[in-house]
Amino acid sequence: MTFASNCLKIRPNWMEELSDAAKSTKLKELFLPGTHNSGSYEFKLQTYHFSKKYIYTQDVDIMGQLCLGARYFDLRVGYHNTTKEPWWVAHNVVSIRALSKVLDDLTAFLDATREIVILDFYKFPTGFSNDDSTHTELFKFVNDHFKNRMTFPSWESTLSDLQRDGSRLLVTFNHVPKTISQEDYLWKSAPRYWPNAHYLEEFVKNVKSYIKQKQHKTQAVLMGEMTPRSGEVFLNLNGGLRKMSSTVNTEINTWFGQKEFIDKCNIVAVDFIQSTDIVDAAVYWNSKKKT
Repeated sequence: MTFASNCLKIRPNWMEELSDAAKSTKLKELFLPGTHNSGSYEFKLQTYHFSKKYIYTQDVDIMGQLCLGARYFDLRVGYHNTTKEPWWVAHNVVSIRALSKVLDDLTAFLDATREIVILDFYKFPTGFSNDDSTHTELFKFVNDHFKNRMTFPSWESTLSDLQRDGSRLLVTFNHVPKTISQEDYLWKSAPRYWPNAHYLEEFVKNVKSYIKQKQHKTQAVLMGEMTPRSGEVFLNLNGGLRKMSSTVNTEINTWFGQKEFIDKCNIVAVDFIQSTDIVDAAVYWNSKKKT
């Protein structure tokens, strides 16, 4: 299993520390580090029942991920109308923690820094109706929480534009309710590529094919993780998501040094971000923008 040598390195202000020239880069042209299933985290180093090994994808909370340098967050949210907290971060149908905890961490970070953050509500696995009503209520909850911290949708904006405006949170929904307009500061999720690979050779093949075909300077999210089959989870054939990510992250780390890979990637979301060099790569390559 791979353990990152930089697991204690934090970069809470790496965007602010970029040069003015780099900050003039458009959002869609930056290389942004992110986390997959960001709210599915667990701190305790304990031996889980094997099923839990396929639930948790991070080992630090949202504030920790932010301080490590992640700027894109992939959330899946369920709705429960019988609990005190109706909105829950979920991994598939498993509810993990109240969404309010995630939003509190983001609010505290935004108020303490000048960083830009993308919060992507991509899946809604439980409790959402076929119409737009539940999605609309979720957006109202998020909007009320963040107030004036959300920014107007434009992938053409530069870091400087967003820092100057002061509203630096980009909220995206994969399903935008028809009742919500652009003036409500809700973005449509960027297209994402899911390798949908069950073993490393397939993952490498699929990602390389995607990189070869992708156009430059277009916003998109590359999901940098393998996907176990249901039978493999039941029999615990893969040893859990942490073990699978160790294999993938070792490969991905080699790609971060390749300009062709970076030029074709806008956002990359990984499992267990501490075992990658993705933030160092983002700092290095973004510092070379506009120079």
